[in-house]
Amino acid sequence: MRYSTYKSIHEHGQALPAKSSISYVKSHSLHQMTHGALIKMLITISVFIAGCSVVFTASAGDEPVVLNQQVVVTAGDTLWSIALEHKPEQMDTRIYVEALKDANRLQHGTIQSGQVLSLPQFQR
Repeated sequence: MRYSTYKSIHEHGQALPAKSSISYVKSHSLHQMTHGALIKMLITISVFIAGCSVVFTASAGDEPVVLNQQVVVTAGDTLWSIALEHKPEQMDTRIYVEALKDANRLQHGTIQSGQVLSLPQFQR
């Protein structure tokens, strides 16, 4: 084998091609602008989704409410357990818990055994 390296396949007097002198410059400002735009877009989308969820939650509770049933709280009852038992089937339990708190003018979610709660009945 006569030629063992790249240089050896060229004649000794023949010049090798020059390396390319093109240099690549990274554009940091473009990268940062794209990153900043991405963050702004994500924040905008998050705010939009949060706003929509608030609107839909509030509108779900805007149905006319008739207070005609009451329940007596027994030991171990919570607003959540009462809501699960009495809410409409398609309604989110969290919305019914808030309706229970509003209907009974409760500041907090604490209830006591023997307390009488008015149950909101949502009309369809």
